[in-house]
Amino acid sequence: MKRLLFISIFALFLTSCIKDDDDCNLNYRFDTLPVESITLPSSFELNEKYDITINYNLPNSSHNFYQLYFEHNNKERIVAVISYVNEDVSATGPVINKDYTFKLTAAQEDEYIFKIWKGKDENDDDIYETFTVPVIDSSQN
Repeated sequence: MKRLLFISIFALFLTSCIKDDDDCNLNYRFDTLPVESITLPSSFELNEKYDITINYNLPNSSHNFYQLYFEHNNKERIVAVISYVNEDVSATGPVINKDYTFKLTAAQEDEYIFKIWKGKDENDDDIYETFTVPVIDSSQN
């Protein structure tokens, strides 16, 4: 999650206004949102492409999907959602439930371990739900 925070701050830095620009009145921030659920196959076939769908909630009308946080670390894949929060928009309205689908090619022979970010606990520690997907090499049959 430290890398997630760094990436969010870096993205904010890259998209921030130049101090001399009088027309720049942007008032926004980035927020990390938990993944509600993920749709994964029971197994991957080596070198095949798969659609992976995550489900997440935008808390109100000031939040918009910005990007998928997808950290690759050996077998592990950490997944979360980064939202763009426009602080000039009234944070009203209902929670908006959304899906996001991305492609993954099963390029490793080892199993994939998906750590789905669910938020933080009372001690401010990250909470993950973990799914393991084995990889089958059909060329060896």
